[in-house]
Amino acid sequence: MYVLKDTTTTTGVTKSIPILVTTTVGTSGTIYNSLGSKTIGTVNLKADIPSFTKTAVAADGTTALTGEQLNSKKIGDEVTFQLKTTVPNTQGYTNYKFKISDTPTAGLVYEVNSQKLNVGNPAVDKTTELTAPTAAVAAGSAINFSIANIADSTKFTYGADLVITYKVKLTAVSSATWQKQNNSAALEYSSDPSDTTGNTTASVDATAVKLALYSVTLNNRKTDGTTKLTGGKFNVKDSGGTILKFAGSAGSYRYDATGTIEDLETDGDGNVVIDGLPSGDTAATYKFNQIASQGGYTSASFDVGIKKNVDGETDANQHTASAKFTNTVDSFGLIGENSITQNSGDKWDGILVVENTNSIAGIPLTGGVGVALVVALAIISGGVVVVASKMRRKNLANARK
Repeated sequence: MYVLKDTTTTTGVTKSIPILVTTTVGTSGTIYNSLGSKTIGTVNLKADIPSFTKTAVAADGTTALTGEQLNSKKIGDEVTFQLKTTVPNTQGYTNYKFKISDTPTAGLVYEVNSQKLNVGNPAVDKTTELTAPTAAVAAGSAINFSIANIADSTKFTYGADLVITYKVKLTAVSSATWQKQNNSAALEYSSDPSDTTGNTTASVDATAVKLALYSVTLNNRKTDGTTKLTGGKFNVKDSGGTILKFAGSAGSYRYDATGTIEDLETDGDGNVVIDGLPSGDTAATYKFNQIASQGGYTSASFDVGIKKNVDGETDANQHTASAKFTNTVDSFGLIGENSITQNSGDKWDGILVVENTNSIAGIPLTGGVGVALVVALAIISGGVVVVASKMRRKNLANARK
């Protein structure tokens, strides 16, 4: 008989406990590899690398969010994350370490006491066995979960599903790249049963869940594109025509689930930054309406499209340079189609110059806008001719009396 000791050094693999193995039986020429129904002389060392996933789920804690549902989240919304693995094989361990470190970026704030632990299928609530933060976690710091009694076979059955859920709130932060919110998680577990301290561990990472919010900066200007116009106000509607609500103050606003502001004012330089706009799964369209302008100047209406991926982008969660902004021509033809540009220093921000004029001469007489203007002028002119004609006939009639 032999005692086999697992000397595996592969990263992430859990070593087997020492195994007593019988030798084969027989003489030269006749070797028996089994005794009855039992195989002898061989052993299978089972390398164990646990699966570990992280998913954004619905409030029920199990139904995965579609891309559209996840990418429509805005400031003030809750997001529920699910961390899923299985109960490990703890046989032969004196101490077994089981720890999950989840590190969201600063805009995802952990909600204390939102954690739950379900084990098995059908799921059994064992939240009382889960150790989690009992106070607020500093922005960008790890959220640590652990299960001290994971080796207790009366509470946890080897191979059973082990699912942790918890909630974060999507919040605004001051960082220049606050729009991009990534978060990842790692499972750390004991990997050597001969280490009685439990300090020999391996780890496996889950694929990060990514969220992104975008910005649109409007520069309210005269038709020269540079002279600043103050006093402008805009509202923003979604594709269904609902006016969106924001938080903030003149010149700087963010789309917010708890916001109350509908009219967005420019600052002293004629600019307004509108943050926190989701792109949806593939693209989103927002309708901008200028509801006030500097005295005597036109007020523009136009659409802005935000697409999180350029055509051909293979990473469905890419939120960096692949962001694409588009816009329609405004109601007066002063804003060129797709004249919005991507901020070179902040790939999540689209910049659009909104041109205004206080002169009919400044409105282009081409396309639909030009036709409409000509028709309007013709109607006005026709009205003047009709009135003048009537007045002339009336005067002649009076003269004949």
